[in-house]
Amino acid sequence: MVEKSKTLNVAIVGGGPGCKAIIDMVLAEKLKHLQMALIGVASTSPEAEGYRYAQEKGIYTTNDYRDLYGLKGLNLIIELTGRQEVANEISATKPDHIRLMDHVAARLFWDVFQTEEEIISERKRAEKALRKSEEKYSTLVENSLTGIYIDQDGKIVFANNRLEEIYGYAEDELIGTESRNLVHPEDRAFTDGIREKRLKGEDAPEEYEAKGLTKDGKTIWVARRNTRIKYHGSPAILGNIVDITEQMRVEEALRESIYRVQVAHEQAIIYAQQLKEEITERKHAEDALKESQEKYHTVLEACPDPLVVYDMAGKGVYINPAFTKVFGWAPGEVLGMKMSYVPEENWPETQMMINKVLMGESFSGIESRRLTKEGKIVDVSISAAIYSNPDGVPVGSVHILRDVTDRKRVEEALRKAHDELELRVEERTAELAATTEQLKLQLAQRKRAEEALSAAHRALERKATALEAANEELSEYAYVVSHDLKAPLRAIRNYADFLYEDLAERLDGDQKTYIDGLKRAVRQGEILVEDMLEFSRVGKQRLPPEAIDIGVFLQELVATLALPPDVEVAMADEWPTIETDPTLLTQLFQDLIRNAVKFNHATRRRIELGWLPVDGEGCELFVRDNGIGIEPRHQEQIFRMFHRLHTRKEYGGTGLGLAIVKKAAGRLHGSVRVESKSGEGSTFFISLPRRHKET
Repeated sequence: MVEKSKTLNVAIVGGGPGCKAIIDMVLAEKLKHLQMALIGVASTSPEAEGYRYAQEKGIYTTNDYRDLYGLKGLNLIIELTGRQEVANEISATKPDHIRLMDHVAARLFWDVFQTEEEIISERKRAEKALRKSEEKYSTLVENSLTGIYIDQDGKIVFANNRLEEIYGYAEDELIGTESRNLVHPEDRAFTDGIREKRLKGEDAPEEYEAKGLTKDGKTIWVARRNTRIKYHGSPAILGNIVDITEQMRVEEALRESIYRVQVAHEQAIIYAQQLKEEITERKHAEDALKESQEKYHTVLEACPDPLVVYDMAGKGVYINPAFTKVFGWAPGEVLGMKMSYVPEENWPETQMMINKVLMGESFSGIESRRLTKEGKIVDVSISAAIYSNPDGVPVGSVHILRDVTDRKRVEEALRKAHDELELRVEERTAELAATTEQLKLQLAQRKRAEEALSAAHRALERKATALEAANEELSEYAYVVSHDLKAPLRAIRNYADFLYEDLAERLDGDQKTYIDGLKRAVRQGEILVEDMLEFSRVGKQRLPPEAIDIGVFLQELVATLALPPDVEVAMADEWPTIETDPTLLTQLFQDLIRNAVKFNHATRRRIELGWLPVDGEGCELFVRDNGIGIEPRHQEQIFRMFHRLHTRKEYGGTGLGLAIVKKAAGRLHGSVRVESKSGEGSTFFISLPRRHKET
């Protein structure tokens, strides 16, 4: 609920008689219920009556109304010139946080005020007598630090100021509201069940906690205490609410400013209708005040917490039944005298509470102890509020003493548990220290092992370097041998051709077969030499790495291979771009695609080209076919030089193709593997980095 204690700062444009009248009203505090403060006057005529009067009273004046915009804390401008163009200009130029009341609304405000002045005296006389009798009970309830309400037939029929503050509702706005609307949806079934049991007279918790829902939809936590009572002859629930939410409502100040400006601007418009309603309500004031007196008395009597009212001399003037139930004294034993039920050791905080009451201050949640009539000590949480007579003079205080004995018992148990936990932590810490020493010893042993492993790794690197040099020498040797064999093989093929041409008519069938076999053997030797040269050249004449779009590269490569018409090639829609050697990449995919065509007897041969991402730093390209497949036991052997799974009559070749693929993949800092089953096709995977790695 928005506090109603901030001042509405107002400035007037127009220095005529109306301006002077409003200044008199403000200075005479006739508008104090609006908490209005006049801080500035603007008029184009320095001789105007209201303008000079404002200067005499020390109020800021100016000839340019725009100077008013700079006044600190200005909330509202009242335009009294009667000129619409002035009102329009102010509306267009004023800052957004300043409201404007035009001359029409100001005239209505003035007429309403005059009418109110005429009836206010009569209304005060009619209400004074009844208010005095009600003042005691209403002050006790309305100033209670506990939210109090009466729930009848599921609706709120009474709510005190504190309950309105807790849930953020305006005065009387809660009356008629369904009580379950104040409960968060998650807890409504829980609180509805307790309410039904309470009304049926069944056992139900007297005190419990639940989540509440404020008017603006915010979730709060409240402690609830409910009691079944009779209200106007019908069953009802008397509820006590304590806000236990620790967070403060930081937006209250902003809402207050908006609220005051809206009230000041809108009240003049709706005030006439309100006055008519007030005149009607005044006729029923006496009955309402009598009913209110009964209501407050019922609330105090049914309050589940012990409650005692003192006068300013410290004598008890009222105790409720809950006080008698907890502490044992009947009203006749304590009223009219000072109660002596404070243990000696609890006098320091008790004296502090007495001093606060004597200074007119309220307080809440101060913990102390009190004695029962039988001498038993009760732990209590004490809250107190001052109540005053109609003239505003403090005449006493209301004290609520909540029994917190059970809570103290739980806190003591928690303290003991905490001490035990601390002891266990110390023991565990000692165990961890011993474990730490053992780990240090293990770490030292591990360090020695790592040093030995590092030395072994360096030795392995030296051996790898030597092996790489040997492989290079082997490649050079293969290149030299293959190159040197080309000339003799070519000569043998040529001489075989010459013999065939010269002796063709004289050769019998076997001799022709021998020469044909010789020519085939020479041709196979030439192919083998070419493959060995190709194998030895892999990686020797490398081009600078390029950024290659693999999709475009493969489309161009497939187009140059002139594949048979019964071969279907399917490619992925999107491809990565990698930095690599285009020559080695061409050699690698060219051999894999040709193998996919060669080792395939399907009616419709199909090759699929695709890729998969690998750890964000690389990619895995693949060539998949529907060919004859490879048994798992042969999948490592096929990458070795001259290793064949079929005869030359079944499939041509030298057995170097996949060895060249493996060597090319290695030169590109990648690897190759195969997944296949006999008769179900094969998939060759080539793993390559996306960025070129320097050797």
